[in-house]
Formats: sequence, C-alpha cells, structure tokens
Amino acid sequence: MRNGSIVQSGSSPNYVVAAADIGQTLTSEVFACDADECVPATSSNSIGPVDRPPSTPSSLSPANGSKLSSTPTLSSVFSDPDTGQTGHVSYSLYDDWTASLIGTGSGPTVSSGSASAWTPATLAAGDRYDWYAQAVDASGETSASTSEQQFDLPPTVPTLKSPANSATLTNATPVLSASATSKTPIYFDFQVATDSGFANVVADSGWIPTTNTWTVLPGLLNDGSTYYWRAAAADAYGVSSAWSSGQSFSIRLPKLGARDYWPMWSHGPVEVNEANGNLVLAAPGPSYPTSAGSMGASLTYNAQSSTDNGFGAGWALNVGDPGSSPPTELIDHNASGAPSPHLDAVERISADGSSDFYTHVGSSNTYLSAPGDGSELTKNPDGTWTLDDPDGAIYTFNPENSSGVATLKSAEWVDASP
Repeated sequence: MRNGSIVQSGSSPNYVVAAADIGQTLTSEVFACDADECVPATSSNSIGPVDRPPSTPSSLSPANGSKLSSTPTLSSVFSDPDTGQTGHVSYSLYDDWTASLIGTGSGPTVSSGSASAWTPATLAAGDRYDWYAQAVDASGETSASTSEQQFDLPPTVPTLKSPANSATLTNATPVLSASATSKTPIYFDFQVATDSGFANVVADSGWIPTTNTWTVLPGLLNDGSTYYWRAAAADAYGVSSAWSSGQSFSIRLPKLGARDYWPMWSHGPVEVNEANGNLVLAAPGPSYPTSAGSMGASLTYNAQSSTDNGFGAGWALNVGDPGSSPPTELIDHNASGAPSPHLDAVERISADGSSDFYTHVGSSNTYLSAPGDGSELTKNPDGTWTLDDPDGAIYTFNPENSSGVATLKSAEWVDASP
C-alpha cells in the first residue's frame, strides 16, 4: 500500500518500486492463505523508497574530436534506474582557446532511454569547443558529468579577392589575396596550377601566418600562359577549411617596341607584335653625320603605352645615335612606391618607349632578361645598377628613388674587335 491505498496485491512475492513511490510511505503485509481464507502471517512494516540518481549520459553526439561545418546540436541519452522516472540532460559549453564558459542549456524532459538534445547559439568559425553533459531526473537528482568532449569549427572557406577572375596580368609574380573568418589566429595556403582541376600545381605557398596575401615566386609562371588559383584557411589548431573554388588569370608581360626575338609583323615603318597586338610606328627625323657616328632625332609610337612624354600618350622622342640609344631608366618594382609593388623584377625603359623585364634570381644581386635578349642586370653593393648588353654596351644607373626609378648615370661601349 502507498499512503494507505493498495497499489499491488496477489500472490506475487515481489514489488518493483516505481518513480511515484519516491518520497512516499509504502506499507507491506503478508497473509497466509488456504482454500477458505487468508490470515495475517506477519506484522506490517513501512518503508520510504530512496530516489536513485540517473546514469551518466550516453550516446554523446557529436563524437569527440569531430570537425564540423556549422554549429551542432548537442545530444545524449538520459537513463535512470528508477522505473518510470523522467528527466533531462543539461549541457555546459566552453571556448577552448580562451578557456571560458560561453553557454549552458538543457534538453527537453524525456523518459529513460531517450535522447535529450540542446542547440547552442551560433558559434564562431575557426575555433575549438569543449562540452560536458549531466543528467537530471524529475526529482532533481543528478548524475556524474561526462568527460570533456571536443569539436572543431574550421575557418570559413576563403573568398578570393585579387586578382579578379579571368584577369590579365602584366607581371609574372602576382600578389594573390583572399579573405576568411576565424576566431583564432588564421593561416592561408595558396595554390596555382596549370589546370582547373589542380592536378598540376606549379606554385604552393604552404601555410603562411599573419597575412592573407602571397606573392608568387619568380620563375614559376610563364608569359603567355593561363593559370588557376585557389586558397584554403586554417585556424590556430591546424584545422583547415575546404579549398575555395578556383579562379583564373593570364600572364601577358608588356612588350612595347620591337625585338628581333619577338613575333613581329612589319610593313615599312609600321610593326605589330603578334603576341599582344601592340602597334609600333617609327617616325624618322633629321640625322647628321659626326666624327663619332650620327646624331639625329626620331619619334616612336607604342599603341599600348599610356606614358605621355609631352608628345601625347604612347609617343617617345629618341635623340642621339639611332643605333646605340641607351635605356633611359630602370624601375625596381619591388620598391614600396613602385607602380607594381611586391613584384620582384626590374623593368628597363628604352628611349623608344619600349620596356623589358628582368627577373630576380633568388636572393642574389642578379636579374636575368627574357630568353633571347642576352643582357644581364646587377645591383651593386652601393645601390647602383649595372646593365651589360651582349653588344658590348655597359650602362650604369643611379640608386633607385622611393618610387623605384633608377636614372641612367653613364654609358660606355667596349669594342673587342682587333
């Protein structure tokens, strides 16, 4: 009997204490019975059943060490040894990077053997989270807490910022830029490939910290080629995002003027570079013989040049010996104030407005010209530059200014003939 009311009778010698009995007074009486009647065999006694605590939550989800793509629902199974008992699971959530409590919550009340889940507020990407679960029954009894469980939310998939998709670039060492979100310090990895499936990767930055940009190293990309690039991000725990989708860019180095080793179509004073479509027009001027050669003046027009030297965009005045006009200046594109900063190359500007690029060889002081040119550029210890042409000309340039421009200092010609 429970509080004087019969809850079970019959010949069964056992009674299983139920959740409704907890905190109540149970009285049991035993009767001896024959075919005609039952008489008390023992005196009655009273008991007060004790509420047993629920079991530690089980079937924890997400699994410990999971790498997830979004804020998860924390779930575990509530179990209680008392028949008919109900309860819920309470949760505690911590930011592992800061070791701080960031949220608590409880799942719904369920019967024993059922899952009681809780979804926290949206969590930041690029962090690791720790969580614990504890069961609470309807009487307020609690279980032991689970051991620490962890899951990771990687940084967001990077958004490619620069260069723009399908861009045409005028240098072979482009600066790649991407953005992503991470609560902990972020790292980026950039890849460049010759194919959109990235089966043939020709440049890989590896994981680089503290910056979201990377300059492709000299010598890895070729003029006239199209490349594809992508980026991934990782957090301070080394957990990485998926690769971004790829974007393409093409390398088309400026080719102003005319060179013997370029594919040039010509007719009279007009030439067209068949590689980039630049039109070159030579407008001859007066020329006079001197004891050291000839002295004259002429104009050259490059359709793809925007430089205006006082004669209109694209026009350049050539003065002196037409066969030995020295270059006018150098532009060190690695200087912070240069037109294309962070490009590890030097541009040679000739009197006719044409330009040639010299690629830096590693960490040396040597810069090499394009195949077919044969000239070599060296940066001297005092900051000056020396350009050796295969025709025997040696040009010296002053140290570059804040804009990367180095002006011509001297020119000499070495004649090795007997």
